[in-house]
Amino acid sequence: MLIFYGRELSVLSTRYIYIMIKTAEPQLSIFHNIRVLLAEDDEVSEQYLLILLNRLGAEVEVVRRGDEVRAKLEEQTFQMLIIDLHLHPINSLQLVKEIRTDIGKNLAIVGISTADLGGRAMGVGIDQVLRKPLESRVIIASLEQALLKQIQSV
Repeated sequence: MLIFYGRELSVLSTRYIYIMIKTAEPQLSIFHNIRVLLAEDDEVSEQYLLILLNRLGAEVEVVRRGDEVRAKLEEQTFQMLIIDLHLHPINSLQLVKEIRTDIGKNLAIVGISTADLGGRAMGVGIDQVLRKPLESRVIIASLEQALLKQIQSV
């Protein structure tokens, strides 16, 4: 086992993450010093996104439970929220709707899901939805679109 950010990772998942991120073509300028809150309960997806976002120049905070998201957003300032739409123990779509209304009108919100949520996700204020399995080029393009959308709306 390898230790990464205080967590054990298997050699297989570490190799997978390295290969996927090595193929990314980062465009550092847009993500440099952007503060991102990553809410993901799947360890492999979390580590993959954490490494990718750090490589892109973002400053990332990680929470693993849905009930931690709102508290973290209230105590710190973030430009982007990346949230697993099946995060426990809460209804992530309802949480995003509340965040968009109460806290984050200028927060870029990107959802991650294994299912096709279509208009339901966009209807609650999510700017982009990423489908698992995650691909670095798709992630980068989606994050850029979500961030640019929020920058243009300010």
